[in-house]
Amino acid sequence: MKKFLIVFCIYLPFYLNASNLQPIGARSAALSHATIASNGILAAFQNQAGLADIEKFSAGFAIENRFLVPELNIGAFALAMPTEVGVINLNIQRFGNTLYAETRYGIGFSKSFNEVISLGLQLNYFETRLGENYGTSGRLVGEFGFRAKVSDDLYVGGHIFNPTRVGISSSLREKIPTNFRLGAQYSFSDQLTVFGEIEKPINNSTMVKAAFEYQFLEKFYLRAGLSNRPLQNSFGFGIDLGSLRFDLAGQYNQILGFSPQVGLIYQPD
Repeated sequence: MKKFLIVFCIYLPFYLNASNLQPIGARSAALSHATIASNGILAAFQNQAGLADIEKFSAGFAIENRFLVPELNIGAFALAMPTEVGVINLNIQRFGNTLYAETRYGIGFSKSFNEVISLGLQLNYFETRLGENYGTSGRLVGEFGFRAKVSDDLYVGGHIFNPTRVGISSSLREKIPTNFRLGAQYSFSDQLTVFGEIEKPINNSTMVKAAFEYQFLEKFYLRAGLSNRPLQNSFGFGIDLGSLRFDLAGQYNQILGFSPQVGLIYQPD
């Protein structure tokens, strides 16, 4: 508990007017979350347009132990089901403990309109709970994004979260974050893909992220990335077993330390 209080006091000023429910997914974390142009089931927590090409029922979860403090754990789960009109996804993400907790329940829809453009949107119920009988508040928050295939090797993506600037509650001035993200991924070969992204929280400085993923031995992936504001480096690996994929990642914050993350994805080809 002592370590939790120390980290929380340092951590809170960085995220005042922001949410602790940041992008999640072990593959994405290993790539410094420079993955706004990527696809897959955990795009439900990044850019819902990345779900549009899912053709079979898929599910995935991720758990992050932020700064090795149990009280700062984050867990997330998502599932997606293709239909005749598009892909529907349901997801939940939770941060915190009995003293303070944030939970996001989301339902989203994604659709490819041609071989080039995919769009996605999601409506979230964002719940904030304070312990010691201080109560709970809940708000509806929207988000939407796009993903475009420029060529067989190049994809670009963009996303905005909370464009209407919804607050945490009607009685507080604190805002749920409004974030703009724009990025790309480029495959130099079947083995090497690079990622780049810029993120602009409306009340904070622009973040720049870069990363790479290298596939070796057919089923194994090595990943690493770097981002600023705050300065963080990341690394990880993945094992692709066909319909199942296991990912492990770590991010290192120069001030607050190490945050490991693990994920498991079921996504049939």
